[in-house]
Amino acid sequence: MKKTMIASLAAAGMLFAVAGQAHAGTTLDAVKKKGFVQCGISDGLPGFSYADANGKFTGIDVDVCRASPLPFSVMTAK
Repeated sequence: MKKTMIASLAAAGMLFAVAGQAHAGTTLDAVKKKGFVQCGISDGLPGFSYADANGKFTGIDVDVCRASPLPFSVMTAK
């Protein structure tokens, strides 16, 4: 029992030690290369983001994207 627990903890420790980490520098470099930041939303989540009867997106996620000083454009996977 103890050996199994120790082996499990050792395996978990190695997993966390070798897992890749995202670096802010990499993300910032990608944004600088593109020249813009994307703000994405999901459709069909009432209260968060959804298209009304006129096709206008509304919700808190949309408000956050629109409140940023970045250009806002609707992009869907459809």
